[in-house]
Amino acid sequence: MAITYQKELFRNIMSELPELFYAHWVELESHLAECPIDVDWERYLKAENLGKLHILTVRDNVVLIGYFFCYVDTSAQSRLVKRAVSDLLYLKPEYRRKLSGIGIKLIKHAEQMARDLGAKKLYILGKANASLKVILGRLQYNLEEEVMSKLL
Repeated sequence: MAITYQKELFRNIMSELPELFYAHWVELESHLAECPIDVDWERYLKAENLGKLHILTVRDNVVLIGYFFCYVDTSAQSRLVKRAVSDLLYLKPEYRRKLSGIGIKLIKHAEQMARDLGAKKLYILGKANASLKVILGRLQYNLEEEVMSKLL
């Protein structure tokens, strides 16, 4: 097992994503029938072309086993401060062993990628049914917001 972390372009990894996107969706979407997966590939490409979407991948040799997608931009409230906001964070279940540290290293590499892109703050969003609070707390993240949803 040779685990590597690297920044990659969406357009270069698109063909590898459907399987992981599907597994990610099945694991975390609480309303599978009402909220079917239907990836907007063009939207991701446009965001990448605008310099807003950035992706860190984790591979076992050449096989894609996880990713961290984030958008980097200023906010409407603070044009002077760039921030990175996660969109997708996924690691195949068989690589989530507590002692391997692959997930924590993925987050640490994502932090460095965000720093390198000029972000002053990184927001990591997670699903309540797969809480990252314990892991992120160990990495000195603070709970700042909570999001509630309702199926309409």
